[in-house]
Amino acid sequence: MRSIASYRILLFIVFLLVSYNTFCQSINNQYTFYTTKSGLPDGQITSIIQDSTGYLWLSTTNGLVRFDGHSFKIYGHNAADTNSLLENDIRSLFVDSNGRLWILAFKTLYLYHPDGDWLEHFNFRGIIDNSMGKISGVENDQVIITAQKTLYKFDVKQKKIAVFYHEGVHCDFFLDYKKDDNGIEWIGTDSGLVRYEPATNKHIVVDSIIPGRDHTISSITLLTDGYLLATTFYNGIYLVNRTTNAVRQFSNEKNDAHSRLNVACQMNDSVFLVSRFAANNAFISGNTQLSFFNWHSKTFTDFNPSPLGNERSLEDKRKIYAIFRDREGIIWLAGLHLIKFDFDAFDINIIPSSEKKRKGGPFDLYSNLYRCKDGHFLLGGLFGLGVYDPVTGRLIQNHEKSFNSTFIGIFREDINGGMWCYSRPNILFFTVKKNNIENVKEYHIPGNFYEVSDLKPDPKGNLLLTAFGKGFFRFDITTKTFSFLNLNTISKPITKIIDSNATAICKDHTGCIWVGTGKGVYKIEKDGSTVNTLLLPDYNITDLIEDKHRIIWFSTWDHGIGRINPVNDSITFMSSQYGLPSCWFWNLNIDDQDNLWALSRIGVVKINTTSLHNEIYTGEEGFPDPLEIRHIHYSQYTGLLYLLTPNAIFEIDGKNVNHHNKIPETSITDFLVFDKEKAIFKEHPIHLNYNENFINIQFTCLLFHSNNQIKYAYKMDGIDENWVYCNLKRNASYTNLPPGNYTFMVKAQNLEGIWNKPTLLSIIIAPPYWQTWWFYVVEAILGIAFIIWVVRLYTGMKLDRQKNEIEKLLAVSRERTRIASDMHDDLGSGLTSIRLLSEIANLKAGSDNAAKAEIAKIAKSANTLSEHLREIIWAMNTKYDKLEDFIIYTRSYAGSYFDDSSISFHFNRPAIIPEMMVSGELRRNIFLCIKEALNNIVKHSQATEASLTFNVTGHVLTIEIKDNGIGINAAVSNKFGNGLNTMKERLNKFGGKLEIEVNGGTKLIFKISI
Repeated sequence: MRSIASYRILLFIVFLLVSYNTFCQSINNQYTFYTTKSGLPDGQITSIIQDSTGYLWLSTTNGLVRFDGHSFKIYGHNAADTNSLLENDIRSLFVDSNGRLWILAFKTLYLYHPDGDWLEHFNFRGIIDNSMGKISGVENDQVIITAQKTLYKFDVKQKKIAVFYHEGVHCDFFLDYKKDDNGIEWIGTDSGLVRYEPATNKHIVVDSIIPGRDHTISSITLLTDGYLLATTFYNGIYLVNRTTNAVRQFSNEKNDAHSRLNVACQMNDSVFLVSRFAANNAFISGNTQLSFFNWHSKTFTDFNPSPLGNERSLEDKRKIYAIFRDREGIIWLAGLHLIKFDFDAFDINIIPSSEKKRKGGPFDLYSNLYRCKDGHFLLGGLFGLGVYDPVTGRLIQNHEKSFNSTFIGIFREDINGGMWCYSRPNILFFTVKKNNIENVKEYHIPGNFYEVSDLKPDPKGNLLLTAFGKGFFRFDITTKTFSFLNLNTISKPITKIIDSNATAICKDHTGCIWVGTGKGVYKIEKDGSTVNTLLLPDYNITDLIEDKHRIIWFSTWDHGIGRINPVNDSITFMSSQYGLPSCWFWNLNIDDQDNLWALSRIGVVKINTTSLHNEIYTGEEGFPDPLEIRHIHYSQYTGLLYLLTPNAIFEIDGKNVNHHNKIPETSITDFLVFDKEKAIFKEHPIHLNYNENFINIQFTCLLFHSNNQIKYAYKMDGIDENWVYCNLKRNASYTNLPPGNYTFMVKAQNLEGIWNKPTLLSIIIAPPYWQTWWFYVVEAILGIAFIIWVVRLYTGMKLDRQKNEIEKLLAVSRERTRIASDMHDDLGSGLTSIRLLSEIANLKAGSDNAAKAEIAKIAKSANTLSEHLREIIWAMNTKYDKLEDFIIYTRSYAGSYFDDSSISFHFNRPAIIPEMMVSGELRRNIFLCIKEALNNIVKHSQATEASLTFNVTGHVLTIEIKDNGIGINAAVSNKFGNGLNTMKERLNKFGGKLEIEVNGGTKLIFKISI
C-alpha cells in the first residue's frame, strides 16, 4: 500500500460491544487449542512475539519455540551443539526495529540469526550476580534488561553489559522499563511506577497516592493519546496520563461504580499482562480471566472463550501469562498451553459464487453492481440482468427475457425504494423481491439511439441522465416524458454551451446541476438556463459526486481527481503532491466516514474529503487486481464497500481494512537431507555432496488465518518442466538428483486465488571428485607436466647442442681476438716500420724526385694498408660488438673523413642507445656500406652538406645517409652503380635492405635487424 499515513488499525467488531451505560459485557468466540500433543514442550509459556518474517516465537520454561502455523520447532540445550541454548528457561523475547530477535534467559542473552538458523551467545555468568527478568527495549544498539535490583544496558557493538541505574529509584526489583516519544522514562519497580525526566533529572513515583498493600508494577504498556497502562500484582491496573501524571486505578477494592470491576467480569486484582490492540482498547489478563478494556470510555468487557469439541476450555490452568496480536489481527493467549482466537468478523470478506465456474469467472458477464436492501446483488452487463443471492451462492441470470434489452447498467435506487437502470435503448424501472424482478416497466428514449453515460435520481424522484450525443436530459416519473437540453435544441441559452457528449451528472443540495463532459464541467443554476462554464481542455470527466461539505468531486481519464468549491467555482486537483498519480479514475463513491472511493488502473483510492489524506489499495492489502475490478459500489444499508470482479464480490469495511487477504512470501522452514536437517541461508546456496541427493524441502506461507486452506506449487528448475501444483501439501521430495546447480521455487495461493511471488532457494550438488574441476585440473596438470618433461628433455638436448655451438663460437671469438691482437702487434709494427723507413728514405733521396715519388707511393700504400688493418682488427675484436661502440667508431671515422673536404657534416644518434650486440662480421659489412656511401658523397655528389643518422626501433637499426648534392641520375649512375649493388648485397646477406630517395639530394636508408 502507498499512503501518507498508516491505516492499520484493527477493529474487533464481534467483541467490541462496549457501552457507556453497561460497564461489563461478555464476548464469546471460538478458539484453537495447542498443547504438548500438538508439539509444544512441557512447561509454561512466558511470552509471544512475531518476527519480521512472520514466525511466531514462544519463550517457555523448557526451551525456545518457533511456530509456523502448522508445526512447532523447539530450540533447547544440546551439549553437542555450541550454538544451542545454554539453558532452557527462557524469560523474555524482543524484536527490535531492525527485525532482530533477542532472547533472554537466566544469565544469557541470545541473538537469533535466521541465516543458518543459529543463536549467538552473550553469556553474563560471572559478570553479573542478579538474575535477569525481561528485555524492555532496544535503542541505538543498546539492549535494556530489567533484573533484580538493577537495570542493565548491553552494548551490541562493544558486546559489553553495564549497569543502567537511576540513583533516584529506591527499590529491590526492576520489572519493566519504557521510554516514550517525549524522552520520558517510565520504570516499573516493586515500589511503584517511577517517572524519570532526563532534562530535569527528577524522579516521581506517580502511584504513591494510590492506597494498597503492594505497589509492584509488573508491566508497562504505552498507549495512544498520551496514556499508559501499568499492571500490578495486587492493586489492579493504573491508567496514567503521561503529561499530567494523573493516575486512575481500576480494582475490585474501589467502590466507585465507574472505576471498579464489576463482579460479572470475574477478574481478580492480580493483573499480569496488558497487550495493546486497537486505538483505544487493550486486552487485560489476570490469574484466571481475560477482559477487554477501553481506556477512553473506561469500560471493561469480559472475554469468555467457547471451547471446541469436548475439550474443556482452560480447565484449572487458566492462568494467562502472555497475550499477543499478530499482523493478521489474530489473538494469541499463552499459559501452559497456546490458544489462538481467530475472529469471524473480517474487514474484507470474499463473496464467491457457488455457480459452476465458466470461462472467465462466474461474474465475467457483468460490469455493474448494486447491493439491495435485502442483501441481494443486482448485476448488469452486456448480456442482461442478474440477481445474486450471497447466502445460497445462487446467481439467476438472463432477466432480460422479461424485457427488451441487450445491455443493463447504471443501477440507481429512488426515494421510494424502486430501482432504475439503463436498459439499452430504454430506461428500466423494477422492484426486487428476494430473487425475483417484479413490476418491470420500460421507457423508450425517443430519437436516435445514443449511449446513456450516467443516470441519477433527484430529490423529487425524477431522473437526470447524460448520454453521448444527447447531452443532458430529464425523465419526469409523473408524466413519463423526456425533456432534452442539447445542441439540437436552441430555445435556451444552455444548449449553446453544453457539450452534447455528456459523461456524468450530479445535482447538489441547492438544486444546481453539474454536468461532466469531454471538455470539462458545467454548472446549471437552479433557474435551468444560467450556465457557469468550467472549461478544462482535454479533461474528460468520468464521474461527479457531492460530499457532505457541499464540495463537488470529479474524476477524469488522465488527470486524476479534482474538487470544486461551489462558492467560487474554484478547482483544485489532487495531484502528485498529494501522493496520487495522474491516471484514469472513475466510479466515485462517498461513505459515511466522509471518504471518497474511486477506481483507478493501479488500485482503489480512498480520499478523506476533510483532511484530503489519501491511500491507494492494491493486492498488498488483499484487494483484487485493479485491472479485474469492474465496478465499486458503496451500500448505504451496510456501510460497506463492494467490488465486482469476474470471480467474486469483495465486501470491504472501509473504516478498518484488514490484511487477512494479503499473502506474504512463502517461507522455506526446513531442508532435510536423508531426514537430517541442514541449515538454510537466504542469501547463499545450499551445498550438498554428490551422495546427498535425497532431499525433502518443507515450506509454508506464514498466514495463521485459514492457513489450512492455502495451496502451494513448486518447481525445481532443471528437473521439473512445469509447476507442480501440490494443493495443501507443504513439502517437496527429490531423489537421485544428479550433480549440478538447481533453483527451487515455491509459491502459495490464498483463498481468493491470488498467488504470491515465488520464493527461490539455490542448491548446488557437488559432483564426485572424479567429475570435479579440480580433478580435471590435476589431470591436466599431470598431462602438462608430462609434456613439459618431454619438452624439457628435448630442450635440454637442444641446449646442449647450442652450448656446444656457443662454446665453439666463444672459441672462435677468442681466436679472433688473439688474431686481431697478433695482427695489431706483428703486422701493425711492420707497417709502422715501413712508414718510418719510407720517411728516412725520402730524406736520404735528396733531390731525386723520381725516388721520392716511389718512396711516397710506398708510404701511402703503407698508410692505406694500416687503415684497412685497423678496420679488420676492429671488426674482429669482440670487445667492440656493442652497438654503442659501433656508433662511436662510425662517428669518429666519418668526422675524420669529412675534415679534409669542404662539405659540412652532421652526425645524429639516439639519446639512449640500447644494450644490443652487433657481431664483428655484421659490423664490418655495415661499416663498409657507410664508408662507400660517404666516399660517393665526397667524390660525386657535389654536395655542400651531408649527414649521418642512427635510429633504433625495437630490434631494427636504421641508418640514414643524406646529402644536398646533385642526386643520382642515369648520366652518372655508372660511376657508383657497382657501389650501390655492393651495398645491397652486403645488407641482404644479413636480412637488411637498402632504400634510396632522390629529392634535392640523395638519401640512402639502411635497415637491418640486430
